[in-house]
Amino acid sequence: MTDARLAWVRAEDRKRRFLALGIVAAAYALLFLAFGIAALLQREELGSFSGPVVVRLGKPEGEDLRRSPDE
Repeated sequence: MTDARLAWVRAEDRKRRFLALGIVAAAYALLFLAFGIAALLQREELGSFSGPVVVRLGKPEGEDLRRSPDE
């Protein structure tokens, strides 16, 4: 092979490698994005959490007052 042809073959090989790397990186990014969106859109049920559920009405900081049921 001549030097010009060898240089052209190497340049084309380098282009193919960068194109393949770009396609693989884009495919992985698309896959991670799809899983991320699916995780964000997933509904979470309160039954899957352990412990009490505290609902505070009124002030944003709320007050932790315990009252007996007969009040």
